Amino acid sequence: MAALTERGRTEPALALIGNRVALRHHLLREAADRTSALTTWKAWDPILGENLDSREQVGPHGNAARRWRWTAPKSDTYLYFRLPRQTAFEICIRLDPATPPAHAEHTTLRLSGERIRLMAIPTANARIELAAMVSKKIANRLPELAELHLHTAKMLDESKLVPYAGTRMLGLAIAEISAVPISPLAYFWRRLGGPRLAGLVRQILRRLRLPT
Repeated sequence: MAALTERGRTEPALALIGNRVALRHHLLREAADRTSALTTWKAWDPILGENLDSREQVGPHGNAARRWRWTAPKSDTYLYFRLPRQTAFEICIRLDPATPPAHAEHTTLRLSGERIRLMAIPTANARIELAAMVSKKIANRLPELAELHLHTAKMLDESKLVPYAGTRMLGLAIAEISAVPISPLAYFWRRLGGPRLAGLVRQILRRLRLPT
């Protein structure tokens, strides 16, 4: 310990041994300069985070049709990204069909401590996307390395599926996460539920047999 204390004068991380929170923040600050801005993260890419299970895939080795990582074994998952600044943007979390729909519907998001509305959107091939709109005001408050905190209220106990299925507690099967800057007009349109409203109008027009 005396030797570590001595080395701590020139190697700051060693001086933080025993203080998990301080050491964690130190490592994140060090990693910030070496982390590229998020465009699209895929399940088998490296990541800074906590509470992610091992990589899984379905399909031939080296040419998998689907790849994902479960949030497990706890309800709270922390992922760290450099996110867009000076602009509104959309975060999209694409889930593998292995994710139970109820898990997606009961997931909440905090971005560096700020509660962000998360919408579960069904897409093709039984997939679900979790989408969140982040305003320019919030984007400018984010630290250089932002914390994406997912809380999954519902978890899957593998042992209750079939005998010998496993003993894990599983939340979301995440396939991809992306962050895309959007214009102010697009931000307010989506916040007001524009895409859903447009879909509703199209359904009404089809029933009335009017041109769309």
